Amino acid sequence: LRARKIDEILPGHHLQPGVDTRVLQEELEKAGSEVYTPDCRYHACQKCGLCDFETIFPVVHNRSGKSIDSISTSNEQTKEVPKQNELHNRYIVHYSRTGKICFLGHLEILQVFFRALRRAEIKTHYSQGFNPSPKISFGPALAVGTESLAEFLIMDLPEPLSHVEETVQRLNSKLPPGLNVTLIKRHPGKIPQRILVSYTLTLARPLTDRERELVDIFSQSETFIIKRSRKGKIKSLDIRPLINSISCTQPNTIELETMNISSMPGIKPIEALLHITRLDKDTALGTSILKTSWTTMDSSCAP
Repeated sequence: LRARKIDEILPGHHLQPGVDTRVLQEELEKAGSEVYTPDCRYHACQKCGLCDFETIFPVVHNRSGKSIDSISTSNEQTKEVPKQNELHNRYIVHYSRTGKICFLGHLEILQVFFRALRRAEIKTHYSQGFNPSPKISFGPALAVGTESLAEFLIMDLPEPLSHVEETVQRLNSKLPPGLNVTLIKRHPGKIPQRILVSYTLTLARPLTDRERELVDIFSQSETFIIKRSRKGKIKSLDIRPLINSISCTQPNTIELETMNISSMPGIKPIEALLHITRLDKDTALGTSILKTSWTTMDSSCAP
């Protein structure tokens, strides 16, 4: 968050706008001095470095959307045509997420990886449309504040990786502290739809005898209905099928295994802890949650 000099690496340097950095620096100085830069569609070229005047050049359109510049007829030749026979090399990337970075939200983690892949010069396929993004599929979103030793993403590359171990090292060198890639290997590309996830929940104090008893009661029950408020409506949900196992392994530790099914309601570890042990909210929120492993239930999506 400190002030940076213009010749340092700046937050926007992971972007490639096509314009020379020198021009951007000059525009920053002009903005501070309130100096206007003429529009190059009507005035002289500003030599920003973006146009090559063959495939990229200034074009002026009237209100009907038709070009009033005769040179714009070559625009049809510059439209990107989707490639019909693209090669798809899919890899699953296993990584851990520990420390303070666990307080980033899921969408922020996505952006961190997109930028790290670009800095590591790992080229991916991109989606079509006005806002193309890397073709990368991430595992189920973690609740903010949850640490994990077992996260994954699946990336779609135009070319196979020549040295996987070197790619792991290169990607780790571009990731911030707390994110660490542990393994990259080939994958069929199908996202697991049914996953068993294991967690270790560590309370700030030992569990009481009553709380341990409630855990045992839950384990022996066939149903466990909870009430949820969603968009002003109260709905009932049986969470027993969503929890494969739960046990007290240490005086202040609970091992939990949940079922995560795509497009179906799930249960968060903290939510399960609140309902099963009837802890007060402050004690529950002070619990450390660590995701330790995941296993797919789909044979075609083995990790």
